[in-house]
Amino acid sequence: MRSELPILQEDPLTENPPWCNKGLPSMRDSLTNPIHVYEGDDALITCVVRDIGKNTVMWKKEDRERHSMRVLTAGETRVTADKRFGVLHDSVEALTEKSLSVSWSLPVSNLESVREYNVNVTSLKTFDDRVLEPVGSNKTSTRQTISVKVPIGQNSTVLNNLMPFTMYEQTNVAPAPQLPDIKACCANKGIGHKTCVNKLCDPSETKSVEITDLMICAPWAADTFSCLTNGLDHTPCCRARGLPDICQELCTGNVSSIDFNYFKCLRYMGEYTNCLLQGYGVLPSAPTQVHITNIETEFAILHWSPPKTLGDTVQHYNVHIRSFTEEESEYMDIPKVQSPYVLENLESDTDYEVYIEAVNTHGTGSPSSRLTFRTESRRLHNKFTETNVGWDVLNVFLQLDFHN
Repeated sequence: MRSELPILQEDPLTENPPWCNKGLPSMRDSLTNPIHVYEGDDALITCVVRDIGKNTVMWKKEDRERHSMRVLTAGETRVTADKRFGVLHDSVEALTEKSLSVSWSLPVSNLESVREYNVNVTSLKTFDDRVLEPVGSNKTSTRQTISVKVPIGQNSTVLNNLMPFTMYEQTNVAPAPQLPDIKACCANKGIGHKTCVNKLCDPSETKSVEITDLMICAPWAADTFSCLTNGLDHTPCCRARGLPDICQELCTGNVSSIDFNYFKCLRYMGEYTNCLLQGYGVLPSAPTQVHITNIETEFAILHWSPPKTLGDTVQHYNVHIRSFTEEESEYMDIPKVQSPYVLENLESDTDYEVYIEAVNTHGTGSPSSRLTFRTESRRLHNKFTETNVGWDVLNVFLQLDFHN
């Protein structure tokens, strides 16, 4: 797909677009180079318009079959019915020589976990930081940084006390969500047993729950699992991670009592905990752009990029790999690695399946898509090597004969 840059009233490819004149809209700061992404990933194309006034930014896509342009978005509105396209709109407007108005679009993902926004502006010495001060210059410059916290429900704010006629860099950040206070919820519902509060009411400890813990805490089961789910239904995640039907009842939070039938769920408490954390919005999403290079007889190189959601919170990655043999083999886990990673000790002429998970301080995020590949054949590799050696020997004889 080829996406055109936003178009204002006139075609930007004209020789002298009208907004080149002073006071009219200008797109000179926009990115004009092609954007390269892997299939299945999002392509974020940015546009900066100065002096937009009352004009509207429109994104258009070339329809080569019809030899025409199709409008995708106008302003903050998606015009096309194709839901693959979306528009993120951040706006900065100078109110006075010392104040700016900043507005932004709501996050695309994890909106329910956002509690506030951090709006930051930092003054710049020049538009291009590569420009240095002249040698011997006595000019001293001070960098001004202002941060404002905006509560959820608002998508705009005003920044005051700025320096007149100064260039600023502005960023909006939604801080990483925090774990809900499950222990406080349990305490408010009258659960006072120490084991129940410290184990079942602590999402980071639920994976270590034992049969005796369930038996002790059975009288408070309804309130305990209601607090753990935090008002959310985690059933889709639990179903996807293979929890039995009876264990999926724990994922809804609607449990009236606990009996021996639930004991089988203890083996799935790790998956159950990850579903809770995923629902809280504190786990990273799946790693992106997973691909394999340099496939040889005994090794291959695995590459990936950080997750789109909470990628900055990732501490390391876990790789899971298995071979396709006559009998279905178990995954081999390779913990705490970074990209790129060399998959070693592979069998030649063998099919493999691999996927990756991102891990942060709270737990393990969603798995990436499965990737399959086949190692090179050792027999063909050796035959190719022998052929090359034969040519080298023949080349030596030819050179010797030539010199003789």
